[in-house]
Amino acid sequence: MRVLKRIQDTVGFTRKEAVSILTLSTVFLVGTGIRWLQPKENPEADSTQQFDYTRQDSLYAEAARKHAQLATASVDSAKPAEALSHKTPRTAVVNINTAGKTQLMSLPGVGETYAERIIEYRNANGRFNSVEELLKVKGIGTKKLEKIRPLARVQ
Repeated sequence: MRVLKRIQDTVGFTRKEAVSILTLSTVFLVGTGIRWLQPKENPEADSTQQFDYTRQDSLYAEAARKHAQLATASVDSAKPAEALSHKTPRTAVVNINTAGKTQLMSLPGVGETYAERIIEYRNANGRFNSVEELLKVKGIGTKKLEKIRPLARVQ
């Protein structure tokens, strides 16, 4: 009890706080003593184990090799978009005045949301007069338009 009184007077803890600190300290010291007194499983083993990175390195090398194959295939291929994309091939020209959602999604940089926005804009304002009118669709800026322009047509 004198220890608790001394802690209370010195640091200014309440009695419950002092009991909690004393309990946690005791548990920590007992746990440290138990761990220190336990016999070593392998006393000859070095305390710093070395991790073997060969498996992770081989997985990384395999992934890099596959990526390099895809990159060279896209340069050599007549349809580079098919080699790199898991989506619809981006080689067909799309008429933005008549295209459906899936056709619009085949344009570069146009996902489901942008396709829906293009259709909503077309329904609200009528046919597009030029591909540049896509700039009026929310979220389509000049960079995205430059990606879309080669494959988008107005007829």
